Amino acid sequence: MTFLLTGVPRAGTTLCCNILNNQKVFLALHEPINPSKLIPDTRTPAYLQIKDKVLEIKKSISLGLPIELGDAKQGLAVNNPVGLNVDAATGKRKLQAVRGSVLLKQYIGKNVQLVIKQNALFTALLTELRREFPIVCVVRNPVDVLLSWWTISLPVSRGRLPAGEQNSALLASRLRGLDELNRQFTIYEWFCESYEPYRQNTVRYEDIIITNGQALVEKFNITSPSLSELAYQERHFPEDVLHKLRAAQNHITSMNTFGFYTKQEITDRLQQVLSQQ
Repeated sequence: MTFLLTGVPRAGTTLCCNILNNQKVFLALHEPINPSKLIPDTRTPAYLQIKDKVLEIKKSISLGLPIELGDAKQGLAVNNPVGLNVDAATGKRKLQAVRGSVLLKQYIGKNVQLVIKQNALFTALLTELRREFPIVCVVRNPVDVLLSWWTISLPVSRGRLPAGEQNSALLASRLRGLDELNRQFTIYEWFCESYEPYRQNTVRYEDIIITNGQALVEKFNITSPSLSELAYQERHFPEDVLHKLRAAQNHITSMNTFGFYTKQEITDRLQQVLSQQ
C-alpha cells in the first residue's frame, strides 16, 4: 500500500517522515515528485501523472534504481529542509535541501509500506488523489506557521505557493490582487479548508508532539509503533518579526481554521510567544 502525506508548509511533515521511517516496513520519502516536471495542459490530468510517478518510484526502489528526493544530501535522514543559519542579506533562514537522486539499496526487493510526502501539490489535488490513495494531512497552529514563513527564504515567505497556484484555480483566483501578508493568510486558510472534509485523516502537529508521535502513527494503522520522546523547539525571533506578529494578531485570531484550532488556542499561543521574547 502507498500512503500520501501532505500538510501546511512548516507544519511538521518532515518530522512525520522521520517518525514513519523509524517504523518497521515503512519507507517515507521527502518530496520525491518534482511539481515542475508535471506536464500541464495535457490529456493526462496531474493526479494521474502523480499516480504513474508513484508506480515508477515503487518500481525503481524494488529494482535498486535511483530515485529523486527533495533533499539528496540528507536522504531519508532529512531533519529540516531549512537551515538555522540566517542570511545576512535577507535576514532569513535559507533552504539547505538540494534536490537530487539517491539509491536506497537497503530496500531492494523488500515489501514496504511506502509514504510519499508533498505539501502544496497533494493538497491542490486532494479530492482527486483521495480516490487513488489513502492520505494523511498535517496542520499546525497559525501562529507558529506564520512565524516560520516570516523567517525563511521560501516562496511562501513571499505569499506565493507555486505548486498550489498551478494546480488549484481556486487558490490562484483568491490570491490575485492581494498583498504579501494577506496572501499568506489566504494560503493558510486554503490548506485548512482543503482538509476540513477529511478531518478523520488530519492530525495536528501539537498532538503529534504531545503524544510522542502516537497521534500520527494511528493514522497509518500502526499498532506496535517505535516511538521516541518529542519536544517543542522554542525559537527566539527578531524584533521586526515580533512587531509584525503584534500588528497582525487581531487578524490572526480571526482566521478561519475550519475547526482545527479554536480562537482561544490561537490567542494563547500568541501570548505565549510574545511573553517569552
